[in-house]
Amino acid sequence: MTLPPALVSIPGGSWQAAGVRRCDAVVRPLGPWDALFAFEDTNAMKPVEFATALLARCVIAVGGDTVTGVETVRRLTMGDREALLLHLRRVSYGDRMELVMTCPHCRQRLDISVRASDLLLPVYEKAAPQFERWFGAGPEARLIRFRLPCGADVELAVSAGAGPAASLLIETCVENRQQATREGLAEALDEAIAELDPQAELRFNLVCPNCNVSVEGELDMASHLRRELTARATELLWDVHTLASTYHWSESEILAMSDVRRLRYLDMADTAASGA
Repeated sequence: MTLPPALVSIPGGSWQAAGVRRCDAVVRPLGPWDALFAFEDTNAMKPVEFATALLARCVIAVGGDTVTGVETVRRLTMGDREALLLHLRRVSYGDRMELVMTCPHCRQRLDISVRASDLLLPVYEKAAPQFERWFGAGPEARLIRFRLPCGADVELAVSAGAGPAASLLIETCVENRQQATREGLAEALDEAIAELDPQAELRFNLVCPNCNVSVEGELDMASHLRRELTARATELLWDVHTLASTYHWSESEILAMSDVRRLRYLDMADTAASGA
C-alpha cells in the first residue's frame, strides 16, 4: 500500500501577500525510487545539497503553493528544511530513529534511540521575513537588518570553504552588511540567528551509561537520511535481483509493488528455492 501525502507544519513558515505567514506544508513519503536516487546520484553532493535535492523530490507544497523545483526549497530557512526532513523521515519510516555516537568523555560507543517528533519544534512565535537588532554597546552599537539563512545561502557558503563561509553568510543575509563587518559582530549575529531559528540545529541530551556524564548529541538529518536510503536501496536491489531471476519481472514492475506484496513474493521465491 502506498502511503498518502501528509500535511505537516514548519516552524518559520512562508510569507505571502499582506504579510500573511503560513506554516503548513505537504510531503509525500519516500519511495523506492528515492532510495535508488540517493544510492546512485548523490555521492558527490554535500549534505545541504542532498537535502535540497531530496526535498525538491518529496515536498509537494509549502504554504499552499506547489513546489516546482529546487529553487523553492533553496529559499526555505534552514530550520524549516530540517523540520521537513524530520517529517519526511517520520511519515516514511516511522517516528523512532536509531543513532550511533561516541561519548566525548570516555569514547564509549553509544547506541541511541530518538524520536523525530521530539526533535520537532512548534511554530515560532517570533518570526519575520527580516529582523532588526542592535549589536554592541555605546558608540560601537550597530543596528543590523538581517534575515535567517536559507538553503541557497548555506550551499553557497559551503562551496566557498570553511575560511570565507561566515563572511559570505553576512554578505547574503545582512542588508546593511557594511555595519556588520566590525570585529565581534559576526559571532553575535551567528548567536542571534541560532536563537531565532533553533530548529536549524537538531540537538538532544543524554547521560552516558558508561561514565555517567551528560552528553549533548547533534543530528545531521540530511546525512542520516542518506545513509538510511542507501541501505534501503541495497535491500531493494537484492529484492529486484531475486524476483527478476525467479519471475522474470522488470525492475519497474517489482519496485511498483507495495512492500507487503514484494515481501510476500520474496518469501514464496525463498520457499520454492528451498524445496527445489
